[in-house]
Amino acid sequence: NDAHRRKLSVYVNVDHIDGIHADAAGLRYLAEYLQVTGVISTYPRILSQG
Repeated sequence: NDAHRRKLSVYVNVDHIDGIHADAAGLRYLAEYLQVTGVISTYPRILSQG
């Protein structure tokens, strides 16, 4: 919330987040609840979901 209030962009590497699966539901959670700007991954399949 702090970053969002300060209008900062937040990018996360989904390969290194424990507890959030890098599928459509996990990416939706990151976008809607954690308000991340974008995701980074070394797996093209994950990036194509988005």
